[in-house]
Amino acid sequence: MLEHLDRTSVIVKHLVLIGGGHSHAIVLKMFGIKPLPGVRLTLISDVLHAPYSGMLPGHVAGFYDYDECHIDLRSLAEFAGCQILMDRAIAIDLNKNLVICQTRPPVNFDLLSVDIGSTPATLSVPGAAEYAIAAKPVPEFLASWNQLISERQNHPQKPLRIAIVGGGAGGVELALNMQSRLGKEEGRRKREEGRGKKEEGRRKREEGRGKKEEGRKFRKFIIRNSFVPQRC
Repeated sequence: MLEHLDRTSVIVKHLVLIGGGHSHAIVLKMFGIKPLPGVRLTLISDVLHAPYSGMLPGHVAGFYDYDECHIDLRSLAEFAGCQILMDRAIAIDLNKNLVICQTRPPVNFDLLSVDIGSTPATLSVPGAAEYAIAAKPVPEFLASWNQLISERQNHPQKPLRIAIVGGGAGGVELALNMQSRLGKEEGRRKREEGRGKKEEGRRKREEGRGKKEEGRKFRKFIIRNSFVPQRC
């Protein structure tokens, strides 16, 4: 992405933002509204659509669609005149003021801000890495949740049990919204089954009317040709 900076201004500081979290989204918005002269912005993010975690339970429940609960970092960066690098920061060299990226050359900085959110330490909990799905990073969680919903739609009779580790506000909210979404999916399936049964009944009634019409035509044919069937 090209930078939208006044080329006649002198660049004094290079501010690098790692991660497209809520705080950095606000920074980009404020820079777009009122840019700081002499400051060059660069955003390093491994996603172009950052999830807003506060709306995650509502998205799980089906209240919000994907676009409503994700921040479009590309559009926001363009508004702020910010260069955006689609990559993952894997290390920081504080001696040389460099951000080490996974696939591209290091990025120098004068000022650095990190807003990458948190990730549960599943490796420290026996069995968590093999059997649990962490709520963060959100993209990985949503991919697993959408897969579960798809499997539920294709195999509604398959038994399903979900256990949530953590009874805080987030865990309770997530549990209730999961229950709400699964209940909606069950209701949708039953409505579709009901529509299918109605359609089947309508088809059978049409078949019955067709058979009656055939019988009526046959009786007319018999009368018209004075044909009396002989009993054996």
